[in-house]
Amino acid sequence: MFYYKTVLSILICTLFFSGSSWANNLSQEDLLESFKSAYSDRKFEKIIALYRWEGVDNSMRMMVEDHIRTIFLNEPGIKFTIEKLDKTEKTEYELDGFRYSPNVKLLGYITITHDDKNPNKSTSVPFGIHGKEYYLSNMTKTKLKGNYIMQKQLGVSVIGMPEGNTPIVFTGEILYKINGKPETRALEGKNNISLTFRADTVEKCVVSRKQGKGELELIVSEDGKPVFKSSTTSFMDIVYKKED
Repeated sequence: MFYYKTVLSILICTLFFSGSSWANNLSQEDLLESFKSAYSDRKFEKIIALYRWEGVDNSMRMMVEDHIRTIFLNEPGIKFTIEKLDKTEKTEYELDGFRYSPNVKLLGYITITHDDKNPNKSTSVPFGIHGKEYYLSNMTKTKLKGNYIMQKQLGVSVIGMPEGNTPIVFTGEILYKINGKPETRALEGKNNISLTFRADTVEKCVVSRKQGKGELELIVSEDGKPVFKSSTTSFMDIVYKKED
C-alpha cells in the first residue's frame, strides 16, 4: 500500500524554487481535475506546478522527484477522490531538531486508487488553500531552539498465525516518546501488521485479541535491532513495557 499522508509528505514534498511565484488561480475542483489530467498524461512538469513551493527547503529535492517519478509516473490512476482532513490529525511534526509544517492550510487529501480490485493500494496526497488558491501541499522546515534528541527508526510488528480460515483480529496501543514528549498511536489489524516510524523510543505496547483462534507474537525494534520479542500466545494480551 502506498501511504502518502502527513508524515511522508515531510519526506517527499520538499522542493525549492528560489524567487518564484506559484499563484495558480485554481479552485478545489480545478486542482482535482488538473491533477487527474497531469497524472493520467504522466506529465512531471504539470504535477510539479500544482504544488506550492514557497518557503520549502532544498534538501529533499531528489526525493520528491524520485517519488513523483516512481509513483505518479508509473502507478495507474483508476480513481481520484477527495478526503476531508480529520480534525484530530496532526499537521505539524518535530523530527531531529526541526519542526515541519505545511505551507498551505491543509483541507484534506486527493486519494488515487491504483487498483480497482484492491482499494487499499492507493496514494493520498495532501492539499490545501493559501489565500484563495488551492495547491498540493509541501512542508516548511524550521530549526528548533535548544537541545533535541535524535530520533530512531522504530518498528512494531504483530505476527498472527490463525487456525482455520477465520483471521485473528487484534487491537492495541503504542505509547512512545518524540522529543521527550509522550504520544500514543492506535494499533489494529488482522493476522499481521508491521509499522515503522521515527521517534525517541517505544515506552509501552499492548496487543489484545478481539476475534479468531491461533497464536500472536509481538516484536518491537529500534534502528533495526529487536528490543523485545514476546512468547507466542493463544489467549492472553501481550504487553511490552520498556525497562527504566
